Amino acid sequence: MITRYGLIALVRLEPFDKGVILPHEKTFSKVRSERLELMKACHANFSPIFSLYSDQNGILKALTDAALTNKPDMDVINHKGLRHKLWRVTKPSVLRYVSEAIKERTLFIADGHHRYETALNYREWVKANTPDFTDKHPANFIMMYLCSIEDPGMRILPAHRMFRDVDPLARVDLIQKAQEYFEIIPFPIHAGNNAAIRDKFIATVKKNGVSNTIGVYMRDCPEYYVFILKPDVMDRLFRNEFADSLRNIDVTVLTRLILMKLLRFDQAMLDDENRIRYSTEATECIDAIDAGKCDITFILNPAKIEQVQQVAGDRLIMPRKATYFYPKVLSGRVLNNLAP
Repeated sequence: MITRYGLIALVRLEPFDKGVILPHEKTFSKVRSERLELMKACHANFSPIFSLYSDQNGILKALTDAALTNKPDMDVINHKGLRHKLWRVTKPSVLRYVSEAIKERTLFIADGHHRYETALNYREWVKANTPDFTDKHPANFIMMYLCSIEDPGMRILPAHRMFRDVDPLARVDLIQKAQEYFEIIPFPIHAGNNAAIRDKFIATVKKNGVSNTIGVYMRDCPEYYVFILKPDVMDRLFRNEFADSLRNIDVTVLTRLILMKLLRFDQAMLDDENRIRYSTEATECIDAIDAGKCDITFILNPAKIEQVQQVAGDRLIMPRKATYFYPKVLSGRVLNNLAP
């Protein structure tokens, strides 16, 4: 059994350039605008931002020592069979200790980039429309779930990609063009052995997770492919475009080399959220191709927590959906009223 602990609390909003709260992923502008309209209508947070901090001194232990001896205030099992327990901690001395201990920590946003950026925009909207606005107004704060980076229950799942409306000619040329940059392992699909070959394909991607390895499956193509990046390719092509911590992660290899260079995606295509789907399940992505719902899918290995720390600490941004921290915190269990 795997257990992870976290603290749901209010955190003062800070612009990213302050270096107090750091992002690691890009966002979609349309999603931010939709979320802003929701906040304007509801004046509330329904789901906490999932953030990480370094807790080598065991700050959360004070909370667990104070809370876990009591019966949880909420104990539910979600539709995936995951158990979520919630305790209220009200002892003033414990709250003061935790607040003082955490306030100097740098926070890394794990999940909720759109919601955090929306909260910044919402605060500016409230400020512009509230004559007596002060730094104590509720819009200055955001509800967060704070979790230790060192927590042994921390898990990151892969965020596989599925793309629609991909140029058929670009798909036809992909394998030939990719041979210059990748070692390519084909997995031909034969009648009656699809399931076995599929499983072997997925296992090969996972087995080579220590290197830059990406699985590829295309519509109307009777083969799976495993791409293993050749040494020094990203350094040779993109040394002046990306910092070291960002250049050789899998999502950069996929986005910059495969999507933009080989498949000729431009920025507008990458920004089109209607063209891209994500899943943590490789079989779901493969089934989407077989059903004709997508044109090409890329099977990835999960990012490592050390990579996320390095990228965020260097004030850099990964491509969208570079990580999927698991499990998500349940929405709607704790609400934050933003009205004064």
